[in-house]
Amino acid sequence: MERKVFSNGYIVRVKYSELSRSLEQQLIDKVLTLPDFAEAKVPDDRELATQIRDYLNAEPAFSGAEGTEWHVIVGEHFVCSFKHENRSIIFFDVTELRKSILAFKSG
Repeated sequence: MERKVFSNGYIVRVKYSELSRSLEQQLIDKVLTLPDFAEAKVPDDRELATQIRDYLNAEPAFSGAEGTEWHVIVGEHFVCSFKHENRSIIFFDVTELRKSILAFKSG
């Protein structure tokens, strides 16, 4: 079920998430305060994916089992297939910037 979330002046459409609502909001708030978003720039997809991944892997609230890492895909259009850990996936759109962000944890 798709939901709208408001953060840092942006409307975010959460298309799918297995995260708790508090972790979901924490991640979205962090993504939207990364320097490029905060300066209203359209961020480079690769750099943005790297920044989000590094944040998720370093933040204790998102850590879990040893040997698992977060993976992040950013772009306007993409297709993927993967396996992920339970309760460790979120897919959302930042509509104004035409960016979709998929983050998932896998070992």
